[in-house]
Amino acid sequence: MKVRAFIQNGIHLHESVEHCLLDIAANSRNHPEIALGLSTRTLVQAISALKAKALMNQRQFVSPEDLTELSAPLFQHRLAIKGGGERGTALVKELIKSPIESLIAEGLRK
Repeated sequence: MKVRAFIQNGIHLHESVEHCLLDIAANSRNHPEIALGLSTRTLVQAISALKAKALMNQRQFVSPEDLTELSAPLFQHRLAIKGGGERGTALVKELIKSPIESLIAEGLRK
């Protein structure tokens, strides 16, 4: 319980990362190959995973690299892809590309 509380309260999630997650969800909801995009619940659960990843990397903040590394395992199975899920990983990479690039351009790095 102490670790969970530390992850929740002691690992910082910059507002820019939150906006990036929202952009990724919007991309998933508007993509022509996706029937059902990422839900709000998925984003909430992703925040905990991203904070845990930061802690494992001995940081007190979530970085764009955390989001890049965890995006496929976090989001791929949450997407309803039209015609089947063979392109899941490729679609996730496509969905995160622009938001991650914007996040990095804003100067939020390691």
